[in-house]
Amino acid sequence: MAVVGGIISGPAIDDMLAAQPDLTSTPDPTPQPSPDPGTAPTSTATTVPTKAPVPTVGVLPTSTVVPTATPTPVPETSIRLLPANELSVSASTTLPPETTSTGEVVTYDASNLVDRNINTAWNHDGEIGGFEPIDQVLTIIFDRPQMVREILVDNGYQRPHETIELFEANARVRTFRLVAGGSTSTVSVRDARGSQAIAVDFGGPVTQLTMRIVAIYPGSRWSDLAITELAFIVEE
Repeated sequence: MAVVGGIISGPAIDDMLAAQPDLTSTPDPTPQPSPDPGTAPTSTATTVPTKAPVPTVGVLPTSTVVPTATPTPVPETSIRLLPANELSVSASTTLPPETTSTGEVVTYDASNLVDRNINTAWNHDGEIGGFEPIDQVLTIIFDRPQMVREILVDNGYQRPHETIELFEANARVRTFRLVAGGSTSTVSVRDARGSQAIAVDFGGPVTQLTMRIVAIYPGSRWSDLAITELAFIVEE
């Protein structure tokens, strides 16, 4: 090593200078890996947390009121006994009037069926005319269409008598065939005194009803068939 003009020179000094870091040069940045073309870039956005809702004290949740449908009003109906003046009745045959030993004239007209009188009856003409009770027909005409629900029948001749049991002596109805409003049905009648109700359904209001006798209870004394009363329960 030599000192030249106050400056130390020589190979050792050169080596020392070469070993010192170059403070004037900018260091190379650290190489970053290249992004994969098939991979979506990762977002660097910062997620801001949302505030939880603050419950309101003392306030109840409101409910939705669903309106209810207005019910359809149902028409009111009533049941009544049809008055005799709102119908008429006729028969295929009728026993002629008779005069009793006391001079009383007894009639057997079909109108007796609806007179509300237990002492009168309709009798078909079996004794005098010789007609069989089978296939005798009663025809009822209503003044206006009626929804018939029941037929009330007082079967046989129910008039009280001092010496003759009229109920047993005359024939009674066992079976009717009913025709009304295009409907046909067969109904049975009990062999009993008093009134009995027979439920019917003709499918709607009717203006005419035919009641054909198709079976009977034979009388013990006469061939005449008797019915004391008919009545009709209708719905309105």
